[in-house]
Parts: sequence; structure tokens; C-alpha cells
Amino acid sequence: IDDELQYYIKNINRLAEIYPAQDLIIYEIRPKYNTKSPLSTLLGIKYPHKTILIVDLRKSIVSVSARRSDSSVSVNTLLEHAIAGWSNCNAGGHPVSSGAGLPKKYYKKFKKRIISLLEKR
Repeated sequence: IDDELQYYIKNINRLAEIYPAQDLIIYEIRPKYNTKSPLSTLLGIKYPHKTILIVDLRKSIVSVSARRSDSSVSVNTLLEHAIAGWSNCNAGGHPVSSGAGLPKKYYKKFKKRIISLLEKR
């Protein structure tokens, strides 16, 4: 598990989508282990002034773990707004640590909504 976490941390600049204008990192992963939550926590500590979304794409329901350590973006509210109006979705948590689940069919729109919501702040 540690090797997998270190792999994703080491390769973030090569594998993740980084949006400097929105202070956003979207990291789509297909991990062997359930490393989404610890990875988002470690990256949240490493990049406290970025909104971090770790997206597990292994199943038909996309699972998202979000962090924003400096509290300048409430990630629970961000995720709730990004899934608003869609069925079979959920989001919640805390302002600095939150999660969401949504059917894959919504994922591209979800990502666009996240970027748009962060542009408006």
C-alpha cells in the first residue's frame, strides 16, 4: 500500500490534471488497493493551498475524495454543488475533507462543474 501511495505522490505532475488558475488538482486513479482517502490526505498536506480531488474510476460509481487544507474552499459545499440535480449521487463531509459518489455517466460534467465553480470564486 505504501508503495502505491508513493508511486502516485511521486508521479503527480505526470499523471494528474493540474489547473493552476483554479488552484485545483484532479487525480484520476485506478488503484490496486483502497488508497484514495490516504492519498488525498497526504496530498492535501503537501499542497495545502490547492483543492485536491482524488477520483477512483475502478467501478461504475465514481468515488471522489476531496481535500483543501487551508480552508479557503469548502470542499463539502463544492462537491454538493457539483452533483446538484443528479440522481443516484451523494456528497458530504467537512469543509477541509469531503467525499462524493456519482455514476460514471455524470463524471465529465462533474469535472466541468468543479472547474467552473472554482473559477467563480
